[in-house]
Amino acid sequence: MNNKTDFKEDEALKKKVNRISYITMFGIVQFLILSIIAMIIFPGGTRLDSSVVGYSFSYNKFSDLGMWETYSGGSNLISFLLFNIGLIIVGLSLIPYVVFSAKYFISQDKPKHWVYIGEIAGIIASVAFVGVGLTPRDLLIDLHHVAEYSAFLSIFIMSLIYMLFIFKDSDYPNKYSIIYVICVICQFVYLFIVFDIIPVTLEVDCISQKLIVYLQLVVFLIQSVGILHLDKD
Repeated sequence: MNNKTDFKEDEALKKKVNRISYITMFGIVQFLILSIIAMIIFPGGTRLDSSVVGYSFSYNKFSDLGMWETYSGGSNLISFLLFNIGLIIVGLSLIPYVVFSAKYFISQDKPKHWVYIGEIAGIIASVAFVGVGLTPRDLLIDLHHVAEYSAFLSIFIMSLIYMLFIFKDSDYPNKYSIIYVICVICQFVYLFIVFDIIPVTLEVDCISQKLIVYLQLVVFLIQSVGILHLDKD
């Protein structure tokens, strides 16, 4: 891929790009759906009150959906399966997006060392998402935290680098860079929460975690749609 005209002239390349976009979009959409269903089915219980019925958007973290048992010791099998399978799939589906984006930026003569840093960070984040899904917090809490922290830090690094590339790329519509700017600012602020630099209440922690995860995924979903239109914008 030497320049943008490749998308118009190379039908095989366009089909490959479309497949990458659809894979990423599928992974994101299925997680959004499965995570919401998992919330609806979640039996209940929070860190503060194990007797609470149902999922609390304000007092349950995302990881509570992936626990093997609820805080009261009851079975959480269905939410456990839906959330963790969905998270593993979305993590795997982001890898093609990360790799393609890196190849695109290299083709646009972006600094290779920064492209590779962004690509490596993106792959680490994707694998970390899978790791979160494979390490329920009530069974493997130390590994779960390593995967969680790695995911949020790595995805911030990737998003920051990709945002700057998109912003400076005349062939890439600026509307996508604006979306990335909003996401990166939110990611940066949330890092202070996830690493306990800023003390917050459980309510703020739980709400901000879900908002930032959904925001990140929606941004990647929009970017995937944007990739489909690189040859049209």
